[in-house]
Amino acid sequence: MEDLHKILSYISQRLARTYSSKEYVPVESDCSKLKQENYWIKRFLLNVNINDTTYKLILGIPKTFPYEFPSIYIHKEFETLVGLPHIDKNRFICTFDKNVATPNIYNPLGICENIINRAIKIIEEGISKKNYKDYKEEFLAYWADEKINGEIISIVKPFSSVKDICVFDIRELKFKNYSYLIADSFNEGNNWISNSGISKSGKVINYEYGVYFPITNAKFDIIPKSNKDIYTFLLGNKLKELFQHLNNKKRPTLVLCNYKNAMFAFGLQEYKDIIQKGKEILKIKHQKGFRPGKQMASLELTGFAKTNPIKRYCVDRFDKERLFERGGEGLNVNQNFKINLFGCGSIGSFLLEKLVQIGFNNFNIVDNEQFSVENLARHICDIHDINEWKSIALKNKMFKHYPILNIETYTDNIVTLTINNISLFNNADLNILCLGNYNIELLISKLLQNQKILKPILIIWVEPYLNAGHFIYLTNDNLFSYENLHKLENGNLKYKYALNSDYKTINKQEVGCQSIYTPYSTINISSFVNYISYLIQEISNEHINQSCVYRWTKGENILESKMEKLL
Repeated sequence: MEDLHKILSYISQRLARTYSSKEYVPVESDCSKLKQENYWIKRFLLNVNINDTTYKLILGIPKTFPYEFPSIYIHKEFETLVGLPHIDKNRFICTFDKNVATPNIYNPLGICENIINRAIKIIEEGISKKNYKDYKEEFLAYWADEKINGEIISIVKPFSSVKDICVFDIRELKFKNYSYLIADSFNEGNNWISNSGISKSGKVINYEYGVYFPITNAKFDIIPKSNKDIYTFLLGNKLKELFQHLNNKKRPTLVLCNYKNAMFAFGLQEYKDIIQKGKEILKIKHQKGFRPGKQMASLELTGFAKTNPIKRYCVDRFDKERLFERGGEGLNVNQNFKINLFGCGSIGSFLLEKLVQIGFNNFNIVDNEQFSVENLARHICDIHDINEWKSIALKNKMFKHYPILNIETYTDNIVTLTINNISLFNNADLNILCLGNYNIELLISKLLQNQKILKPILIIWVEPYLNAGHFIYLTNDNLFSYENLHKLENGNLKYKYALNSDYKTINKQEVGCQSIYTPYSTINISSFVNYISYLIQEISNEHINQSCVYRWTKGENILESKMEKLL
């Protein structure tokens, strides 16, 4: 701390010589952060010269300095600069992106000088309009800076043309301060609300239809506040198509705009023409000459209702395209690919979670067992799921993360399904067996061989301590015998226990009937399903389309694990 005081003393002297600085005491009109006494170790008032004019800036040095950047603000006397690119409503000047730039802790004075110089350049270019293009880059920040009327969840898929959307009023649900949920259709929005668990008993959720409007350009240096403003703002886009969709919508109508996959929304309000006759006030709630719910949007925005205020909303995108693009490489799997998962135990639960994480969307999951205490250590379900059907508990876990998923559950015995519901196996693109039951695996493989099952099957199982895991993909195109893969070779099962020939002594048993189990740890499961998930992704993209066998081995330790193709 003594060193930091010496550093600050030196910085203070240099700032005084260069900018005639002095210590700054916050005033009532400053933003709350600038007034936080426990956040700053020093605040300086600077006098800087820009184009022969002296401007006052406030440099705040946090207690975490020099490991974090100082912050710089415009003094209240120069509030007219608010609204220039990179200057927000709190008079804060955004100089460096903290996610990209890192302060040089060995040059504290240089950190301060760079912040000040960058602020001067931002003001200079803003006044001269040299950084006008930055309005586009930071438009959403400006949109949110002004007083907004609410926040919206959007699961609408980005599209290149105007389309109708469904707007759900979720204010009564009091979910994270969101006002509306917007979806491509009623069914999608209704399913999202149901799957996410945010609906409440007795609460009615109303919905109306709005408009999705992609834009290629706009007058980004203004923040629209009225119908005429929004018309001016959107000039240069396909307004004729927008008007066609707006004409048959009753007000208020919400419009979701998309600029380069950044979304924001505004609401057109009901026009009220107030006519007073003596003490009596008449309210005409629709455009003259048009029936209620019918209007000419072009006249509404530029003529009789041009001064009508709009409502502005911030939008959080919850659609999969946005989440996966933000979270990594985007969606690299076939979104229409449907998977049947038979077995929701340790391997099945971790595999489903991984498949969801890489972008698969459509599942049927099957398990006729209930989740128990014994499953806790190596399963993604938790104590709240005890005595629930595994398939249902697992579905609910997935919905909490991705409510947009399509998951159907079955609690039937798989053998019963082969008798009563063989179509289930043929209505998916891939049937995955995570059962560890040779007889059932053999039954399913024979049904494939006899063409009762027409879609490929993938059989997965693991060896004790997960020293190895196995992946057998069978398709009718070049089917080989699953039974032959398990024939004895030199006294050992050829594939099932290739690395643990003494499996009978490795399996463990607790007191009680049917208590034998195979020991393996969660960290090994995670490594194994990562490899398996990649192979399933290759199957979905048709890069693997022939029957094959792979083996995963742990090696000396988990860091040496590998997957090798055997057939």
